[in-house]
Amino acid sequence: MTKKLIYPALGLALMMTAFGCSKNSVSTEGDQAAILALIGENPEYSGSEVLSPSDQTLSRVAVDTVKFWWRQLLHRGQIIGWGVRRPADSTNPYPSILVTLTDTLQGILHIVGIDSTDSVHLKKPFTEAATRRLLFQKREPDRFRHRGWVLAGVSGIELISIYAERLVPSVAEGSRTIPNTAKIDSVKIESGSASQTVRADNILAITLRPDIIELSRGDSINVTVYTGDATDSVYLHAHVQLGTLPSHRRKKLVNNGDGSFSGYIRIPSHAGFFGRWHLGVDILKGHVLASDDLNDYDSRQWGLLYRVGVPD
Repeated sequence: MTKKLIYPALGLALMMTAFGCSKNSVSTEGDQAAILALIGENPEYSGSEVLSPSDQTLSRVAVDTVKFWWRQLLHRGQIIGWGVRRPADSTNPYPSILVTLTDTLQGILHIVGIDSTDSVHLKKPFTEAATRRLLFQKREPDRFRHRGWVLAGVSGIELISIYAERLVPSVAEGSRTIPNTAKIDSVKIESGSASQTVRADNILAITLRPDIIELSRGDSINVTVYTGDATDSVYLHAHVQLGTLPSHRRKKLVNNGDGSFSGYIRIPSHAGFFGRWHLGVDILKGHVLASDDLNDYDSRQWGLLYRVGVPD
């Protein structure tokens, strides 16, 4: 069963991969090739895409205006950064290496606005940087494929818009750049049997595979996102039960008025829904969907891994 969460590409996604490493990272080209093979075989752990092309829902931004919006991915480039190989010690029983995947995603944010008199289709270009870390351990080569290397742990994913630096005319100061301002302080996930809080200072921390939060089919999941800005637009991307089959959907979270946003989903109850998936938390600054400025794009996203019906 293939389980790949696809960033909205509408058939136009392209991939380009570049590899960079230091001399002291992995001992041989064979080790590096083995780890690259593991990365390719585990897209649910190594992919940077946490959204889906089906995540296209209407968003009411004013009393008489409805905006339909989605992202279209045009290009992706990836750099694989190799950390220094660490020997086994009293704390870590196996030699290990930390690998950082950095993807550059370029595309278009489509906004279709409809009001009582007119309609408009805006196309805002964006560039986002996505980061995820993977921990590999070298165990017994006679028991494990890939020269004994195994994927032992994984971080969440953080995507930050870097095209948000834009020129803003100012009579007094001249043009100036405004950096990305979208932020996520923390995300809390709660079910009847599990709870997890991910903060800005540990979104890229390694979680060992057996410790990835486990949810059950049919679970009702409460999600609370803290951004500190009540003007943000906050969405959740997740697999939900739609009719009799699982489907990936975008859901706008309720604004609590204090910089926090909340909502809930139900994990699909379909017997065929199992594996490793992501909850995608998607922040757009409040002005992005309302503005006609094509350079106005300011976003941050987190991808939080969970598992259903698998041991790790």
